[in-house]
This record gives sequence, C-alpha cells and structure tokens, in this order.
Amino acid sequence: MSKYTINAELIDITPDMASELLRGNDKNFRNISDRRVDTMAKDMIDANWELNGETIKIAVDGTILDGQHRLNAIIKSGITIQMLVVRGLSCEGRSIDRGQTRTVAQWLSHLGIPSASRVSATVRTILSYQAGQWGKVHMNNVTITDSETIQFAKDNLEKIQDSLAVVRQKSFYALPIRATVAFVASEDKMPSKCKSVCWFFNALHTGVGIGENDAVFHLRNRWIKQTASSMLSPFMQRVLVTQAWNRDVAGMVTTSRNMHFKLNGPYKQQPPTEIFKVSDHLM
Repeated sequence: MSKYTINAELIDITPDMASELLRGNDKNFRNISDRRVDTMAKDMIDANWELNGETIKIAVDGTILDGQHRLNAIIKSGITIQMLVVRGLSCEGRSIDRGQTRTVAQWLSHLGIPSASRVSATVRTILSYQAGQWGKVHMNNVTITDSETIQFAKDNLEKIQDSLAVVRQKSFYALPIRATVAFVASEDKMPSKCKSVCWFFNALHTGVGIGENDAVFHLRNRWIKQTASSMLSPFMQRVLVTQAWNRDVAGMVTTSRNMHFKLNGPYKQQPPTEIFKVSDHLM
C-alpha cells in the first residue's frame, strides 16, 4: 500500500493556474526546452491539442514530475487546456516512464502509410519551404508541429508518394529535397503527369538526352564529382537543385561547366527562395 494519498482529477487548466502550479516547481532539476514549449503552444493555438490520457504529475512538495513543458505551453498560448492532474506522488519519481518519444514516422506507419520515414522527412521539407525557409542556411527557424506534419501527410499522401516515385532513383542530392521540388513544381497536378518534372529527374539520374546547355547536365556532373571530403550541405543541395530546375524550366541557357554558388565574398549570391512552377505547355 502506498504511503501517499494520491488523487487524480480532470481539470481545465488556465494560464494563471499553470503559473501557480509552476511556482512550486523550483526543485525541478530538468531544464525547459523552449522549442518544445513553442511546438506544444502552437498545437494548442491551432486547436490540435487533444486529451490523450497523459497526466500532469505533481509530487507532495509541489515539484512537477511530469508536465512542466505542457504547463509552460498553456501560459505561452494563453489558452485554457483540459488536463488530467495527479497529485500527492513521491518526490523521487523513480518509476516515471522516461521512454523514447514516438516519432512522426512511427505515427504515420501506425496509420498504415508505407515508406513512413521518407514521407515524414519529405513533408517536413515541404512545410519548411511553404514557411519561407528554403533559402535559409538552416531550415529550423519555424515551428512545425507533429500534428501539422501528420495532417499534411494524410491530406496530400497521393501526391507525396507520387513525388517520391518520380525522384526515387539513387542520387547524391537528398531525397526529401528532390521530392519537394517535384511536389511544388507540379502545382496542382501529379509530378508523374508533368513531362518536364519527369525529364529533369530522369536526366539527373541517367544523363540521357541532355547536353551542356541544360542546367541539369552540370548539376549531375557536380554530383558525379563528389568525394567523401567534398560533400555538399543540405543548404547547398537545395540551392543547386533549385538553381538547375529553375534555369531549365525557364529555358535559360547555361554556359558554366559547373554548378556553383557563392555565399560569401565580393561575388556572393542570393540563394533561391522559390521553386518555379512548370508551364502548362510543358505538362
């Protein structure tokens, strides 16, 4: 029998109530992740937060054994959220589950979506593009919640899978980056129905039917010349693939024998922030 008087109660926790609960949390040794709080708060604001059985666990001395991020998210969002609160627990909290967090890919797999890892990575890349992060060196300055990722995958699954099928051939350039270009470029059509999209990615893979005036020719050569010591960063991959696609879809003649990009120095360039859409006559 437990020596503690434990009680559980379903409570509508207001921001003020969350602040009050956190005042007794001064002995907590765990640091707060601002990014995690931001993600939770965004889900709350977007009405994507659901009561799922997880509890706010509070020790007899007021320490929040589990739930301090959720409470901080309530404060940040300014929204009242219903939570199951358990009080009167041991201060040591030795038996609290600290298991591994479920990934979005695991959730998608649970929903019966094949190639869940590839779909998850591609969706996050597409959402980062839509949030204006494509031309940033690091695409982590925007909060994309798991709920958004899962919902977008469900809503656009057929086109996402078609994008992955079109670019599925092995390439140095990351699969989610290529799939995002195919997804965005084909607009409201399936990438496999866009002749220019199919031509570009088949050319990148095989080198068939292209010449020195085609940007994809130089993009492919840049890929072939890669060595273990000259691997391109995800940022440079986005830049070069987008440059090549935009030039070819716009009919621009390429004279340079190398795909290059200057981020610094007197000849620095602005990274492309937009993936050009295919024209109707190229479908």
